[in-house]
Amino acid sequence: MTVSLSSELVQAMLDHMGTIVYGDSRPFSFKDFETFTHESKQFTTKHGHIRDIFSALKKAGKIVSCYRSGPAFYTLPGQSFTRQPETVGGYGGVAAKDLKENAKTSSRKYRQAPNSDPIVVNELKRLQFDQRALHDIRFMFNWQGAWLILSKSTEVKLDPTNKELKLKPFRAKNDGTEIRITIHKTDNISVYLACSFAPVVYDYAGVDRLTTLLTRCEVYLENAVKEAAKAAGQEIEPEAPDHLTWICKHYHLGRDSLQEYVSDRFAVSYENMRDSLLRVYVKEFPDHITKLRVERLESPNKPVVDILNMMLESATGAKP
Repeated sequence: MTVSLSSELVQAMLDHMGTIVYGDSRPFSFKDFETFTHESKQFTTKHGHIRDIFSALKKAGKIVSCYRSGPAFYTLPGQSFTRQPETVGGYGGVAAKDLKENAKTSSRKYRQAPNSDPIVVNELKRLQFDQRALHDIRFMFNWQGAWLILSKSTEVKLDPTNKELKLKPFRAKNDGTEIRITIHKTDNISVYLACSFAPVVYDYAGVDRLTTLLTRCEVYLENAVKEAAKAAGQEIEPEAPDHLTWICKHYHLGRDSLQEYVSDRFAVSYENMRDSLLRVYVKEFPDHITKLRVERLESPNKPVVDILNMMLESATGAKP
């Protein structure tokens, strides 16, 4: 059965996977998706179809096997629960030589075409690439009492299956990034910056942009909690935790080709360089222009301030 990775069901499953892996800190199996709720809509899917979707996502490098204990369990790239991934070499930006070596030594590959390596390497040699940039960025922090107060608000959506609360997503003004905030019953709060079409450049400008985005997010969340607390006649810590202390759980670090890519589409993933996953694929933008994207999926588990310092060090050429 052909699976469309852009379908509503698959996109809802991917978002739910992120919530399980980063919010609940556990792997997932087909049982998590037989019946689940996403943005107030309930999805019910048969085991066979879930298996087909998992297979397609695995081939596309979006999920990886974790372990088998009865049913098979999966996780997201770079997030391990039972063992550390094997290290098979470094990552050299978009250097064709490094990609070729990683392709030879990688212990596991998820690919659409068995003989695609020469194609990938040739395209990386031929094309020029833009600066490194971040997208699909996830953060996590804890704000004691936030779930209880927001759960009483009529303005916040409650997922009846897992009791998660989701604030209304919003787009940062003059930025285009969609910000999604999920409050877990443990008072852990997940923040997701969806900016795949406009990644955060890994330089001074990117530091300023990322800081601005997280400040807006902090204010948005703080106002939502304060309004809910006021309506319920309850008290909570006066301010949300400083965004500089939030933990960056996951991001994609990559580069897009400067030229439009008009050849056949493909997607190849290589596991696992420096506890990450390297992917090369054709990215289509809203204006229907397609470019070749090379990215590394990482789970740094570091405070935001450390991520900003890494970006500054990269921009200045300074070593950590």
